Formats: sequence, C-alpha cells, structure tokens
Amino acid sequence: MMCRVLGMPNYKFVAIGHPISSASQETLAGYARTTWLPRYFAVRVTPFRSLMWVLSRWLEKAHPAKKVTPAHYESWRERLRIRNVQKMAEAEQYLSTSQSPIHPLRLCKEIRDFMDRDCILCVDGQEILNYGRQAIPQFTARHRINSGAFGTMGVGMPFGVGAKVAKPDKQVIVLHGDRSFGMNAMEFNTAMRHNLPVLTVISQNGGWTSDPNKEKPGRDLGYPRPDKFGEHGEYVTKPDDHPPGARAG
Repeated sequence: MMCRVLGMPNYKFVAIGHPISSASQETLAGYARTTWLPRYFAVRVTPFRSLMWVLSRWLEKAHPAKKVTPAHYESWRERLRIRNVQKMAEAEQYLSTSQSPIHPLRLCKEIRDFMDRDCILCVDGQEILNYGRQAIPQFTARHRINSGAFGTMGVGMPFGVGAKVAKPDKQVIVLHGDRSFGMNAMEFNTAMRHNLPVLTVISQNGGWTSDPNKEKPGRDLGYPRPDKFGEHGEYVTKPDDHPPGARAG
C-alpha cells in the first residue's frame, strides 16, 4: 500500500510479514534501530506507525509530560491581547481616513459597519482581498466565502449568486476588485434576471495588482461601470458621499 501510494515498486517489508498492529514492541524498536539508514527509503525504512511509536516512547522518557492548564499560557495570551489592541488602533487610522481616492481599508470599514451580523460575505480580488481579510470580521460560521489563492480570482459574483439562492433570507454582499469582477461580470446579469438581490461593492484601482505608481503592465485599464447595468448602482469617489445603507436602499 505505502509503495503504491508513493509511486514506487511494490516491494514487501520483509522484516515484518504481518500487520503492523500485531508486531511486538521489541520487534518494532529493533527494526527501527537496524534500518535507520535504509538502502531504499520507501522500501526498508520503518513503517510510519512504528517509527512514530519509537519516537513517542523516546520523547516520553526524555521529556516527561507536564500537566497543562489555561494558567500556563496566561502571560502569552495577555501579550497577544495587548499586541492586538495596538494593531487595531493603528489600523483604525486607515479605516477612518477621508482621503480621496478612497483607501481600500475605508471601504472595508463602511461594509463592516453596515453588514448584518449573519451576513454572507464573498470577497474576491487581490488588493481588496487582502484588506478585506484584515478589516472585515465574520461572526457566523460558514458565512464567509473567499477566493482563496489568487489563482481562483473571478469567483466572487458566482459565489454571491449561489449563496443567495441557497440562503434567500440572508443578506449577501460581494466585495470585488475591478479586475476580478470583470472575469465573471456576466453573472451580475444572472442575479438581475433571477431577481436575486446581491449587494455588490467593487473596489476600483484601474488595473491588475496593487501598484499605486502604475509601473507594472496592465495597471492602467480604466474603470468598469457596473452602475450602468440597469439595476440601482452608484459610482462613489469620496468616502463621505453616500453611506452603504443609502446605496443598498
């Protein structure tokens, strides 16, 4: 089994010709000692379970177990709590900024303050995905859908449509980057045709990647205007122009 999984010839473990569970402790320990430098790594090396048994016995003798209680980590937890408070205070400066163009963290703050506690949030993009992970908390299990690694960009709007179909009574918000939105922008029309009210917020930086100096290829591609698609939409350039509640209404 092990050899086939590793894609190697199906050699037999000649020293143990029976299930590992029936081998004695002495046999396992002796086998580990005699095959520490095997000729064939996946053929003669100790089977994983036996090796783990030998290591665990050694660790038990070398480092006797100590009873661990919550108090054992109290100072560590307090250190993390203080650091977290400090970082949140630093982030709040960006979250509350009124600069124009709108800083992505300010956009995230607007969504954070507006969204329902049990909202289903779909975040998709590159720059805005990173900011959204930092700044927008989630309070209900299985109510946040991210695009994961950047290789899956473009899934935000499809995720949002699917979430609204599955949970029509829930508030569904899709936070997109402009390029990730463009990958599956036609699903915006799907939501309209099927009367699926999905609040879609698009962070526009005019191109691929987070490059404010526009020095990389594909950085100056213009801005899509989904507010022209037929449903209610607004193009906002100043953070204090329209609160999210007014836009969603």
